Parts: sequence; C-alpha cells; structure tokens
Amino acid sequence: MYLKLVYILLFLIIVSCYQNSEKPNKFVKNKVENTPDFKVKSPKIDFYDSTFIKATLTAENAENYSKYNYSSLFNKVHLDIFKSNSKIISTYMNADSAVVFNNSNNMFAYRNVFVWSENSKTSLKTDFLEWNEKKRKLFSNQYVKINSPVEIIEGYGFESNQDLSNYKIFKVSGVINKWEIT
Repeated sequence: MYLKLVYILLFLIIVSCYQNSEKPNKFVKNKVENTPDFKVKSPKIDFYDSTFIKATLTAENAENYSKYNYSSLFNKVHLDIFKSNSKIISTYMNADSAVVFNNSNNMFAYRNVFVWSENSKTSLKTDFLEWNEKKRKLFSNQYVKINSPVEIIEGYGFESNQDLSNYKIFKVSGVINKWEIT
C-alpha cells in the first residue's frame, strides 16, 4: 500500500515538474527576444538634411532594438529643432520617453510632452506626440492644449507644422480668445 502511494506521489511530482518547466522556458525565450541590442547613457541623436543638422535628440538613457528597427529613449527626453540651415533653435520638446524609428527617423513622444516654439511663441501640452521628421509635422490623437499669443485652445486630435504656427485641432473642447480677456 505504501509503495503504491509512493509511486503515485513520485509520478505526480515528475508530471508537475515537467508541466512547469515549459513556463520558465517561454518566459526566458520571450525575455531574450525582447532584450535590447545595446543600452546607452546620455545618448545624442542628430537628424541631418544633407550637411545641416535639422534636430538633436537627447535623453538620460536609450536602448536600441535592431530586430524591431527602433530605439527607446527614457528620462528627460529633449528634442531641439533648428531653423533651416542654422543652429538657432526654433522649437524644442520635452517628454518622459520616446521611440525613434530607425528607418524613417519619425519619433513618438510619451507622457508629459511639452513643446515650445520660439518662432510663434506657442506651447503645446499632451501625453502623446508624433514628430514626422521628413514632413516636419507634429501629430497627436490624444488630448492637447495649445497656448498661443491669441488663444488657449484644447481638444482631441491635432496636426501642425513643427513651429506650431499653423495648427489644427480635430475635436475642439474649449477655446479662450486672449483678446476677449484683456
């Protein structure tokens, strides 16, 4: 009787160990596949137009995933966009994190995104922003708040040139004309 019970317990232990061994293997495989190729402290990425720098992107940390063709930037992400053919900053952006796609140089910025345009004296706040580097355009499908010299406008969905002088909000939820306040 005891011998039968020992065999049954031994069989159950072996079967349970075999079944559980698959989960760690899947976990380890998934972890290895999603490991960055390399990590960088204080990265600086320059975006060029022939020989001129169009923009510079910095952060505290970055990770490159060549398998997926993007780089992730974390902590104090900062983008400077320069006036054409100069090193004068026309627009800058701060965010908590960002993803830059290696093949297009397009960027997605996430959480606490703030954009300031020196040209138009306009600011933008949102939690998600896309910068299309080739088109020199900004996009968002999230809530945005724009503070310009003439108005404060907020809503959902947004498109603009990168110096915020020509913007469009798709679903406006509020507008304050500053000339009506004064």
